[in-house]
Amino acid sequence: LRSLMFCKFCSFLSFALTETEGVQVTLDSIYHTSLRDYCLYWYRHLSVAQPEYILQRCTHTSEHKENFAESRFSDELQTSRKSRKLTISQLELSDAAVYYCHRLSDKLLFIFLFEGIVTQQNP
Repeated sequence: LRSLMFCKFCSFLSFALTETEGVQVTLDSIYHTSLRDYCLYWYRHLSVAQPEYILQRCTHTSEHKENFAESRFSDELQTSRKSRKLTISQLELSDAAVYYCHRLSDKLLFIFLFEGIVTQQNP
C-alpha cells in the first residue's frame, strides 16, 4: 500500500504520490458512518476536464464500473472496518489525476483526495 487517506465526518486529508508507470498502486481510505446501507463512489479529475466517474460500490449490491475501468481498476469495500481500497494495476501515464472517493448521505459529501503523478519507466 502506497498511500493512506482518512476522512472523518466532513474533514479530509490530501495526499500526493509519484509512481512509475507499469506498477500497481492502492488507494486506501477509511470512512465513518452509522448507516447500514450506503454507496461509495470513486472519481478522478484529469487536468482541465470535469471529474470522471470510475466506479461505485454499495453495501448490498455489486460494483458498477465505467468501461475504461473494467480491466485495471478494482475496488474492495470492507464494511466491518469501514475501509475502502481502489487498486489500479499496470499504471499508465494517463492515470495521473486527482482521485476522489465520496459517499452521499443526507446531503453531506465526504471526500477523500488523492493526487497521483505518474512518471515514465526508465528504458
